[in-house]
Amino acid sequence: VTIATGDDPDYFYTGHAGGPQHWIRMYTNDGMLVTRGLIGPNNGGHGGWIDHAFGMDAFTHPDTGVNYVYAEEVFYGKSIRYRMDNMESLVRIGEVFEWENELFTVTNTLDDGRGSLRWVLENANAAPGLDTIRFNIGTGGPQTISLLSPLPDLTDQVTIDGTSQPGYACAPLIEVTGSLITDSGVHGFRLRPDATGSVLRGLVINGFSSAGVFLGSATGVTIADNYIGTDASGSSAVPNYIGIHGTGGLGAIIHDNVISGNTEGIGWVTESFIQGNLIGTNASGTAPVPNAYGIQINGGANNRIGGSASGEGNLISGNRFGLLIGNTNASGNLIQGNQIGTDISGTSTIPNTEYGIRISSRAHGNFIGTNGDGVDDGQEGNLIS
Repeated sequence: VTIATGDDPDYFYTGHAGGPQHWIRMYTNDGMLVTRGLIGPNNGGHGGWIDHAFGMDAFTHPDTGVNYVYAEEVFYGKSIRYRMDNMESLVRIGEVFEWENELFTVTNTLDDGRGSLRWVLENANAAPGLDTIRFNIGTGGPQTISLLSPLPDLTDQVTIDGTSQPGYACAPLIEVTGSLITDSGVHGFRLRPDATGSVLRGLVINGFSSAGVFLGSATGVTIADNYIGTDASGSSAVPNYIGIHGTGGLGAIIHDNVISGNTEGIGWVTESFIQGNLIGTNASGTAPVPNAYGIQINGGANNRIGGSASGEGNLISGNRFGLLIGNTNASGNLIQGNQIGTDISGTSTIPNTEYGIRISSRAHGNFIGTNGDGVDDGQEGNLIS
């Protein structure tokens, strides 16, 4: 820490920044401690809050990224100036900024360490309640985070917002890849039950030997506006084994993603909404980037794949197998308003090479092209080519 003070013939000052407390001490010139002022949680000790300043503000240096507090104040009757550098967790509310956002902002592409995605996820797991993770890497634009080992599981509700990276305009800029990890069975983002209600948005997730996103038993998770299984351009495959694996995770909302290039695009979901996705094509919906299986509902029930409203239908094309619904428990699934085996315009073919839709293995009570109410809602039908 650095302390800079004005000229004072009678006293000198020292300071400390670390953990939850940041303080400045006032000494006589012969070394006697006069008092101490605290910035941050009041955990006891001598002195008072340093909040009676003429002015106090917290800043981040634009070039170095170092956080510091600058103040001019009367401290026990003495007018002083001081600056405290390398502050990590300023939490005083009011006149002083909080650096809580720094704890949840990814600022570099390193595998580990301060400002890395791993470091930020650890902070979010440690902070109870919903946290929002944002990105501010470099000067903005596309950035690739190449992991060397698995990320920590998500153990608390969190929003990971790749759209916050400067320069974002519809297509993801933050690529998170596991292609350098040599271990097998590695998920990209693995959610634990307490991560229920989490959101993953605006990321490129690729190169993982298991699932790009593993829902586990987390419910109500939203996965939106991502490229899962492709490169950052959305035009070539960088496969995960499974794009989104839904075992145990009810009520997922999976919309407006490109899910292509994987062995299995979406699998094992239940009571979930799969809408507005491109599954098996490039990001423009004009060429194949195949999954082996586009969507596999193996025992899942009551999923809505597509829908009757504008924008809810999926493009399921270019895969080996488009959509498979199987197993005794696979019932109540609605397949509506999708384009299966066509391009995005619906006027040219991008075929699924084996089948578009297959119902097998005692699956029952599923609806294809209707919701079963006897009313033609116009967009309930699927376009299958």
